[in-house]
Amino acid sequence: GRTLHDLNIFADTLYRASHSATNGIAFKVELFCTRGLEEQQQGGGAAAGISGGAGSDDTSKWVRDQVQHGRPDLPHLLQHIDGSKATVFVCGPQPLVDSASDVAFTRGATFHAETFYF
Repeated sequence: GRTLHDLNIFADTLYRASHSATNGIAFKVELFCTRGLEEQQQGGGAAAGISGGAGSDDTSKWVRDQVQHGRPDLPHLLQHIDGSKATVFVCGPQPLVDSASDVAFTRGATFHAETFYF
């Protein structure tokens, strides 16, 4: 998402997925906000805390704690995945989707992309 507030829309789902390992399946979440903290603070204070949206206080705090700012280094993030057992999900602008797809397929992982318009 571009802002912390955008990510809050998915807070409950991401929190539950990352905390429920069933049948040996792990769900690892890497969240990135591409808008800088200064921009978010000027645009209504979203960086100070996620407000509104679907997340409870616990899940909203969890999302805030997971967020990294800037663009992800995909080759580094995915360097240790076992492609035969991994699926890479990505949501973001087309250049990010293209890069994630290239890295996932190079590693032999399944790939899925979503686009959300805010």
